[in-house]
Amino acid sequence: MATSFISEHSAEFVLVPSMKALLEKRFSIVVPIFPWLSREFGNQAKSSHGFSGFYILALFPRRPKISDEGDVLVTINSELSVYKEIALKHGITVLAGCPNATNLRELATCDECAWIDADGYYDYLENINCLGGKRLTDKDVIASVSRGEVHTMESLEEFIRETRYVLPAGFFGMRYKPVYFLVEEH
Repeated sequence: MATSFISEHSAEFVLVPSMKALLEKRFSIVVPIFPWLSREFGNQAKSSHGFSGFYILALFPRRPKISDEGDVLVTINSELSVYKEIALKHGITVLAGCPNATNLRELATCDECAWIDADGYYDYLENINCLGGKRLTDKDVIASVSRGEVHTMESLEEFIRETRYVLPAGFFGMRYKPVYFLVEEH
């Protein structure tokens, strides 16, 4: 039995600053966005962003689930692998992230996040300390982003439009939504 104490959106508040700090070790500009087609991709907005080309990381926040023994468990749904398959064709890196915290107090000072390859088979619940090579190091994350293709706001918009219906959707759209990091070289 495992229980969760936060939502994916709450996990974002720890994951996004941590990923931004990690990427800033290598890249000069790192901008996390949660885009809306009518906002970031409006004609006036696109012309004012100031980017000529950037790499893209799509990070899916995952909430920690706590086992009866106190271990942090995570779920990587198969839909994320399907999303990653499409993203790879566009040269976009896709990862999942999970804060290593077992309660809100730990979340407040969490300085360790598990960066997880969203590809391949996972059991429903995986212990984040037993993921082996599927748990990526900071160096792995930077290398993966660096191997991506250079994008524009137009190509990112095309990708988002193409993938809007890949993941399961509810009344408010896709059930799982990534935070996109637009990353520019030094």
